[in-house]
Amino acid sequence: AQGVALDTAGNVYLADSYRHQVMVFEELSNNTWSALGILGGKGAAPGQLLLPTGVMTDPATSRIYVAATMLNRIEVFTLGDLVQ
Repeated sequence: AQGVALDTAGNVYLADSYRHQVMVFEELSNNTWSALGILGGKGAAPGQLLLPTGVMTDPATSRIYVAATMLNRIEVFTLGDLVQ
């Protein structure tokens, strides 16, 4: 894990550099978590990631920004981009 962020709904975004993705979790109850899905995946095409090292959410736009270090760019996602 390289980076973590929260959104206004309490979802947790975890940048997983080893898997080249961002894992998204929601809290079901007191300290019980469930995976909502993933963002990205290994590759260099738009929407893909190589070595994501940071993630942040913007509550004003509901966008998720991910630093794709090996690609020298920032990828922008929304919750609608989740893959189960």
